[in-house]
Amino acid sequence: MTEATDSRSIPAETQPSRTLKGRHLQLMGMGAAIGAGFFLSSGSAIHEAGPGLLLAYLLAGTVMYLIMRALGELALTYPSAGSFTTYATKFLGLLAGFIMGWSYWLGALLVGITLRKRWSAMSMHPSAGISPLQSFRED
Repeated sequence: MTEATDSRSIPAETQPSRTLKGRHLQLMGMGAAIGAGFFLSSGSAIHEAGPGLLLAYLLAGTVMYLIMRALGELALTYPSAGSFTTYATKFLGLLAGFIMGWSYWLGALLVGITLRKRWSAMSMHPSAGISPLQSFRED
């Protein structure tokens, strides 16, 4: 067994730096605010939909956990400079990797368009009571 090492036994050039810049703190704050918004808005959805939504959240979270765990295992076993589409190409073929890459890009594009539409509506009608915590459905 190896003993736990403390920071005094690690050479100075390999020790991690302990500096946070302003942009790091801003991004951490933005992430906390967005996470709190998701948490609060999911509470109202659970109130309206009932306990079945909790089961759906649990199922979706379990599936996401298993997918991320599998991707981590693939990244350790077959390290590459590419993304998850590299593994689809390697194990499922060129067509599967191609379709997965473009589907991911198209999904990100559609989410960006949706967010841009909502932010533009919020900036044009600030007195309309539109909250950034609302869902993206049309009223």
